[in-house]
Amino acid sequence: MRYIIAACLLFCNLGFAAEEAAILIISDSGYAWMIQDSQGNPVLYKFSQVIVLGKKPPVIQPPVATEFGLEAQVKQWLLTVVESAIANKKEIAAGLKEVAEEAEADEYKTIGEMEASLGVTIKSVIKEPKEWRAFGSALYASLETLKATGKVKTPKDMARALKEVVKGLQ
Repeated sequence: MRYIIAACLLFCNLGFAAEEAAILIISDSGYAWMIQDSQGNPVLYKFSQVIVLGKKPPVIQPPVATEFGLEAQVKQWLLTVVESAIANKKEIAAGLKEVAEEAEADEYKTIGEMEASLGVTIKSVIKEPKEWRAFGSALYASLETLKATGKVKTPKDMARALKEVVKGLQ
């Protein structure tokens, strides 16, 4: 992935004992600000939006209300995935979509069968499991909440929920 890097000096060397610098990183997946902590280690902060002065800011559409509300949550969960692993989201989305379509075709009698198939499918497509662990935990917790509240009762209900996750991953 290519990066456009612009160095921005925070403090000029005008009598300061040490010169501090920060780097703005602009990539295909967003914006980040890299600085050094007190031990000299790089620290990366991600931005959700950057406004360029002199241009109108982009119009941000409010999230469309979905049946289960998962699509909007996925955007937040993706912030927990490191840049190097984010490219794997296409394969993960395809795996989720495949299991959802199988459920819509009545291939699963219970949600448990569907979840077992989902687990196998995801394990086969995910390339960096450690990097996706927080995302997976958040997804699992949300799906469990939907089941506990009775919003997801059948494999077809779960399929609709998974399709919202797929949309969020796109």
